[in-house]
Amino acid sequence: MDKHAPNTTCEICGKAFFKYECWKKRSEHDFCSYECNDKWRSIQMKGKPQPQLIPTPEGHKKSGLKLRGPNNPAWKGGTTYRKRKGRYPSSVKYVRCPPEFISMARKDGYVMEHRLIIAQQLGRPLLRSEVVHHINHDATDNRPENLELFTSNGEHKKSESGYFKEYYRRFPQKHQKTHTRTSPQNSP
Repeated sequence: MDKHAPNTTCEICGKAFFKYECWKKRSEHDFCSYECNDKWRSIQMKGKPQPQLIPTPEGHKKSGLKLRGPNNPAWKGGTTYRKRKGRYPSSVKYVRCPPEFISMARKDGYVMEHRLIIAQQLGRPLLRSEVVHHINHDATDNRPENLELFTSNGEHKKSESGYFKEYYRRFPQKHQKTHTRTSPQNSP
């Protein structure tokens, strides 16, 4: 005896199909497919007026705009964090960018907090080439006295040469070259 033998007949097309007993108890009608169910619904709705949704200013405000920004339960004060790659100990803090510095912001309107602090001190947006350096190398310490501005990443690296030499001395296995260069052998 087949467990899934047809035990029900479709009300629209008359096709025999299998339906679990628990499903039969839940529904008043039996249809073999979505198409037959749609046909039955169209027959039932014939002659009845279609429900009309009339947009109103009050309804538009209720539709989801009230959950934006500070009204959203997930709002964290306009602050997000991005995990840094590598051996860095902390993540970078992003904050909502004020309109006067929007040229520094990402597409979503957020900017790194340490760059915004320096830009506010200077009174102008920073260029993309300008680098903000944390003097104590702690990315979470965004106090103005801990931040330093460099005109380029090259200038930043020159000033940090002692720090990087110490870093590479402490962690030599991470930065050793894995391949060695061999000279080609002369063939006769």
